[in-house]
Amino acid sequence: MQLLERETEEGFVRYLLEHLPPFLPEYVDIKRVNAGLLAPSEDEASQLELGKNVCGLAASGNCNGGTQ
Repeated sequence: MQLLERETEEGFVRYLLEHLPPFLPEYVDIKRVNAGLLAPSEDEASQLELGKNVCGLAASGNCNGGTQ
């Protein structure tokens, strides 16, 4: 966690933005659903919910899936 402790907020944000993985196509559909522009069936919604969870810190080894 030294990366997080020594960076300024601006540096931390810059690091996250520079290390985000490629944007997944499913995220476009999720954003459309959230904006009310797409109404998926229950099966389609379940598939979107099961999609990959991406952490910007994963590249640094600092993303632990929400565990401490």
